[in-house]
Amino acid sequence: MSGKGKVKALILSFSVLALIIILYGYKSGLFVSEADSEKKTAAGVVKDLASDVRDFFVNEWNGFRLTIGKMAEESAEERAKILAREEAMRIAAEENLVYIDSHLEGDTNVIEVKSSDDPDRVEASNTLVTTETGERYLAIVSEGNEPGIAVYRYVKIPSEMSGIEFRPVEDRVFANENVKLYDDPMFENGSVLSASAGTEFTRVGISKDCCYQFIMEYGQVLYADGTKFRRYREDMETTETIDMEKERVILDVSYISQYPSLPNGCEITSLATVLKYLGFNVTKEKLSDDFLPKAKIGEANFYEEFVGNPRNKDAYGCYSGAIVTAANAYLESVGSDLRAKDYTGSTFKELLLKVREGNPVIVWATAYLNQNPGFSTEWIVDGEYMVWKGNLHCMVLAGYDTLKGTVVVSDPMRGIEEYDMELFIKRFKQFYSQAVIVE
Repeated sequence: MSGKGKVKALILSFSVLALIIILYGYKSGLFVSEADSEKKTAAGVVKDLASDVRDFFVNEWNGFRLTIGKMAEESAEERAKILAREEAMRIAAEENLVYIDSHLEGDTNVIEVKSSDDPDRVEASNTLVTTETGERYLAIVSEGNEPGIAVYRYVKIPSEMSGIEFRPVEDRVFANENVKLYDDPMFENGSVLSASAGTEFTRVGISKDCCYQFIMEYGQVLYADGTKFRRYREDMETTETIDMEKERVILDVSYISQYPSLPNGCEITSLATVLKYLGFNVTKEKLSDDFLPKAKIGEANFYEEFVGNPRNKDAYGCYSGAIVTAANAYLESVGSDLRAKDYTGSTFKELLLKVREGNPVIVWATAYLNQNPGFSTEWIVDGEYMVWKGNLHCMVLAGYDTLKGTVVVSDPMRGIEEYDMELFIKRFKQFYSQAVIVE
């Protein structure tokens, strides 16, 4: 660069610097008075200007970061809304409902739907929903402000909380005593809710140490000590009025004894009795040995498997779920289209009507009808609190006489017997109205 060029560049640089200093002076009040102006040197002004420039860029950068972060959050929330809407439309279609609208309320996806075939149909239910991505939600369906409108609330159920893993379930349980519920499974922050004995809960998770995970109204998830709950109520109604025409119906069901090979095999023997009536040639021993799920005492979940072995005198027994499993395993093995169905919870009249149609019914009652069932043993299996009732017995309901007020059963312990209907209904209900039909 020539000498004149250097001089021009220098003059330009000083001019820019002077302009900056003047602008800063007006901004900061540097030229307010002569006395004040003498207090600041050029070096100080430049230093202050550099500090302001640095603060400006830092603030701008932080603002930029916040803007980007907010945009990312809004984008994630928008994606969540889109996914929730798609999921709502899918579930609504499966439920034969018309999708109306959906929106997020916090972590809750509220979905408005209505019936596609009956504008006045509103069904209230609690249903666990597994999405296509494997996430589990509880769908709470409740009546809306207008007839025919329902609201589905999807709440994500945590599979882990405070380091405790929960196995997913879907059932109802009842408090066996007054209980406290907490917002964490460690019970560290004090209870947030108290409930009296007999209160019903929707159980959605179980931990190995028997902590139960409940879903409350509006999707709140709470925790409680599972040893204070049972799957069935003990204060249930044990009577029922049978308002049927006077008739006597007896199916041609044969008697198969559980003895001597299966001293504790009344359940599987009852299944063999029904299968024989339906034309299948299978022995009770074959069903017990090859198809009945079994586990050791203290380790078995009697809702799903036999406690012990029917061949042993010290075995316990099982509930309807294990017999459904055994029956269907056998029916599938022989290529039959028939299937065992669990009718637990049915009224006794509904079962009598099934008998009238020609279907014998496997039912649970007591071994000695003149005695109540009694609680005898308790244990925990994978978080499930098991309370075994003694005096259990399983039979086949094969007929009835509404004129005499009796039922006819194939009793694996005694033969074809006729028992008082009112007493039999009481024992049947005391064992939670359990019933299985092969049809």
